[in-house]
Amino acid sequence: HTVCYPAAVDENHQAEQYFFDDATLDALAARVMRASSPMLVCAPLLGRRLWDAHRVSLPVLDADRRFDDLPGFVEFDLHRPRPLESPPDLIVCDPPFFGVSLSRLFRALRTLAHGDLRTPIILFYLRRRASAVLGTFAPFDLQLTDLRAGYRTVQDTGPGQRNEIVAFANCPV
Repeated sequence: HTVCYPAAVDENHQAEQYFFDDATLDALAARVMRASSPMLVCAPLLGRRLWDAHRVSLPVLDADRRFDDLPGFVEFDLHRPRPLESPPDLIVCDPPFFGVSLSRLFRALRTLAHGDLRTPIILFYLRRRASAVLGTFAPFDLQLTDLRAGYRTVQDTGPGQRNEIVAFANCPV
């Protein structure tokens, strides 16, 4: 049974902010709740879903201060990453695809993982950039998965579409 929670804020497309649809939020919430110390990066609506539906508070790292009412919200800049005190046992990341290079994104996630390249990561990115993602994130041993992300306002994210967004992960999704 899916509960729909309206976004408290509108997507900011100029900042490459797109929110997961409800089916994707539900699937990811179930996965995140199996971790003991997960962290969300650039996925504030998932943090909102976990808090509103399950009262799960976890680090939600994002540049959008409109989510600063969430328990665990940390204003975060992918260009100047700082690790949190405790390393996560899962990082879920839905980054901007064009404003942050893959190498910078790799450095940010490695920083958040306290340098531990065995940290489980689920990273959403364009399938058409798979070889670049897999090459950049080879130290984390990310693999292309079958998990596709749906978004509220992006229509052509289905299989084979130019904007198909999939999860790359080094753990079960």
